[in-house]
Amino acid sequence: MRLASLLNELYKTKAFLEFKKMFPESFFCAGFFIIEDDCLFESTLDFFIPSKKRIASFKKPFEKFKIHEDVIEDSIEQSPKISPDLDTLCDKVREAISKDNKSFMLKRMIALISKGMWTVNCMGSGFGFLRVKIPANGHGEILVEKINFAAFSQ
Repeated sequence: MRLASLLNELYKTKAFLEFKKMFPESFFCAGFFIIEDDCLFESTLDFFIPSKKRIASFKKPFEKFKIHEDVIEDSIEQSPKISPDLDTLCDKVREAISKDNKSFMLKRMIALISKGMWTVNCMGSGFGFLRVKIPANGHGEILVEKINFAAFSQ
């Protein structure tokens, strides 16, 4: 699945058409994805509403939206033209992890695309956690860091 395909699917829904009538100035700013066993398990697409200084979220199957209470002063538009895209993200994360963490057995990924950067929290077998940061423009350094379970659970 590609991010642009998910957005196109959303753009055709009744909920999104109603949302855009109410907030025509809104724009796509982030995507949140849960990937399990290389399958996209959950997708949420976020839109910034400048007039309200809030984020609206559409969770697949995109039947409704939720406007969050938190005030966000500003956001930037996230391009759907990204590399890696959702369809190649798992391979890119596995490749990055395998360089220094050969024994890490990836079970689930919680991925966020925002501000041109993938932030992927990886859950392994047992209590292993890694965070992988991948530039969404296809260039730049990929960072892998271990996450302390105690800090992660607080």
